[in-house]
Amino acid sequence: MRFTFLQLALALTLPALVQAQCTEIFISEYCEGTGNNKGVEFYNPTGEAIDLSAYQLQRWSNGEGTATDWTDLIGTIEPHGTWVLVNGQTEDVDLGGGATSPACDPAMQAYADQLDNPYPAPTYMNGDDALVLVKNESTVVDIFGKPGEDPGVAWTNDEANGYIDIGDGATWLTSNHTLRRKYDVMQGVTVPPVSFNTFLEWDTLVVNTWDGLGMHSCACSPNQLEELPAVETAVFPNP
Repeated sequence: MRFTFLQLALALTLPALVQAQCTEIFISEYCEGTGNNKGVEFYNPTGEAIDLSAYQLQRWSNGEGTATDWTDLIGTIEPHGTWVLVNGQTEDVDLGGGATSPACDPAMQAYADQLDNPYPAPTYMNGDDALVLVKNESTVVDIFGKPGEDPGVAWTNDEANGYIDIGDGATWLTSNHTLRRKYDVMQGVTVPPVSFNTFLEWDTLVVNTWDGLGMHSCACSPNQLEELPAVETAVFPNP
């Protein structure tokens, strides 16, 4: 196979593009499962370990215009590595009136680098809650959903109605799904979107899919150029 001009351009410009974007951690996986089987994965796209003590995950619940609860992250996220925050509830809780808040599945908690705080906490999110990752209490580094908007049950695939649930049978995407950040996403969303189109940056997986937690494929990886087709160089004389 000959090296086309397009492939040559990609080989020369992609490293610079990657370097420009892969500078800050972002949310790489969102698990909104049954009961309290919920978790969030973060990815470090840089070549340096990052101390997470400066970072906080906030939940903006049910369309609230400000954060309703938050968790300070701990530990260190390795270069091109992940950090997994999972709901920390280990026992069923009687809520009265026959209602129960179930424990998070221990099989999911086994993937955790950090178990979340007791209720209320970000990993008690439902499909209608936005998440915001902030640094040093004020700098937004990533946004999931649309803060301040109540989408109904969840954000959906209904483009005509701004991707919110109006009860017309549109597919709920942020409820009862695992969402995984697409390979070519190299930075977080730092400005609240006009509308939250899940498919722009996220792949959808079936509910209670946890086996991808702790790993993430991203174009920021130092091996990302391996994704280009293998090529052979050839030089031709002018016609």
